Amino acid sequence: MLWYGTVEDVHEQYLADERLKRQAFQDELTELPNRRRFVEELKRRLISTTDPIGLMVLDMDDFKLINDRYGHLTGDAVLRLFARYLQRTVEPNEFVARLGGDEFAIICRHISDERCLLDRAHSIEAELDAYLKSNNKTRNCRPSIGCAMGKRDESPDEVFKRADLALYAAKSAGKNTVKLFDPTIRNAASRRSEALELARAALRENWIEAFYQPLIDLKTQHVQGFEALLRIRHPDRGLLTPAAIKDALDDPRLADAIGIRMAQLVIDNLANCAAAGILCGQVSINLATENLVNEQFVSELLAMMDKRALPREAIKLEITERVLMDELGDAVIGNLEKLRKSGVGISLDDFGTGYASLVHLQALPVDEIKIDRSFVSGLGTNANRGEIVQAMLGLAKTLGLKTVAEGIETQGEALKLSAWGCDYGQGYLFARPMPFEEAKQLVLGPANLRSAVAG
Repeated sequence: MLWYGTVEDVHEQYLADERLKRQAFQDELTELPNRRRFVEELKRRLISTTDPIGLMVLDMDDFKLINDRYGHLTGDAVLRLFARYLQRTVEPNEFVARLGGDEFAIICRHISDERCLLDRAHSIEAELDAYLKSNNKTRNCRPSIGCAMGKRDESPDEVFKRADLALYAAKSAGKNTVKLFDPTIRNAASRRSEALELARAALRENWIEAFYQPLIDLKTQHVQGFEALLRIRHPDRGLLTPAAIKDALDDPRLADAIGIRMAQLVIDNLANCAAAGILCGQVSINLATENLVNEQFVSELLAMMDKRALPREAIKLEITERVLMDELGDAVIGNLEKLRKSGVGISLDDFGTGYASLVHLQALPVDEIKIDRSFVSGLGTNANRGEIVQAMLGLAKTLGLKTVAEGIETQGEALKLSAWGCDYGQGYLFARPMPFEEAKQLVLGPANLRSAVAG
């Protein structure tokens, strides 16, 4: 009898199988377990344990800005660094995974109640914060953490959704925060979802309009220019203010798209007026952080103006102190300086309510400050004698900046501001925001604003 056989080296096949297993369950960039492995582990623990488990979902605040500022290679390096920091922070019985982007998760055992989970999350947040501050590339990043408890046999999807909603609530509360899920967070998420849907529909269906509120020369009472304000003309709900989509403006892409749409509307309106020989003065546009950090937006804005032959001086951009003082500062300031050199005006909005110090102000590329309505309300009364406003006006004059007071509602407020040297005023005393055709008629009408508005 003859026997026949073959010999096969299966080592390479074994290695290939092992690579496939790793690819299926391991994140290639950080070498942490990936989302698929995380879901399996969460499901296993919810089935096998009799005790509650704790789930944390966390990410780095403003991580997108690292990619924008330094490039994606640096962004990847920061993610690997964050993963190492996270591994140093967690305990042996805790499971950590990368879910995607800059989002990570930690599954905790031996968590007796919500207080215990919250304490553990604060401890992790503090350790991560210290690690991040120790590196130049990550020193401006901060962790935010959303927490939720899971019980035996609960759906992994539901537990994760609660923790994810808590993370969004933490970021909405000011970032670098730890939040524990509660039912009010779900209600807020529902409102955000409605706002996102409305904002997308407004862009898609062209419901966005620019309304205009005049800026008044407090000495002459003449219209000096306008501020363009976002409105949504909904076919069923009527005219809506930005409050209807406030939560959607936290979405970078939507905020960027809405800013571009508003800029285009204003430029078209002003160019049409200029072609007819009607000068509306300088018009201010409020822009999102995402617009200002994007150099492409700067080029696009200037190109839109050139296409319509609109002078650069016809437009002024309003920015807030937060935009200039946070991690975006350098990129934003560079883009603003480019715009300012081209002739576009720059106004610092809500002055006195943000983070800019007096030292910072003299270095910022601005032409004008807008004094927030909270300082103007009740001016001249015992409750508000105006010392802060006078100090702001004196500072602006020293720095060679124009001043605008917002929220003027009484003649007394206007007279005080004018006497103290404020250049321009804006508020319901003079006019409410109005459609462009009404604003155009205001420019063409009598020099005295109040007679024009009353008419």
